[in-house]
Amino acid sequence: MTKRDNIPHQSESLWRIPVLTQALGYSGVLPFIFLAMAIGLQPQQQLWQQLLAGYALSILCFLLGAWWAIALLRRFRLPLLLSNLVVIVAVFSFVLVPTGYFYLIAATMFIVLTVFERRHPQFSRQPAYYALMRVRLSVIAATSLVAGFVFVAIVNG
Repeated sequence: MTKRDNIPHQSESLWRIPVLTQALGYSGVLPFIFLAMAIGLQPQQQLWQQLLAGYALSILCFLLGAWWAIALLRRFRLPLLLSNLVVIVAVFSFVLVPTGYFYLIAATMFIVLTVFERRHPQFSRQPAYYALMRVRLSVIAATSLVAGFVFVAIVNG
């Protein structure tokens, strides 16, 4: 068996980059949906609230980390600086702000980052399928976070 035998052939649909990217992207938004639903069903359960906040923070850091690589390759300073600023605000908000309010901050960040990506030339070479997917995923993530906020607010009065 050669090394090539262990690697799926490029014509296999799942291994095509657009298909794989979308599969990973849409599966990555599922925890937002399911955790928001779990909070709605068991709003006093702190575990669901903490998991949703932690997952939102991790995805924000993931997206902003990707900004670094693109900014370095394309030599843009603003996204490089903004990525650091947003991560710092996100982490401090995660630690210092009540969980429900962190959801609102994170939801806002997802939308603002997506708008920034649509307008800044650093991201102009994104494939159309990816740009559309990012908008959809950010809206789903933000909506899930706002739903989490509402569920927590109802319980906390």
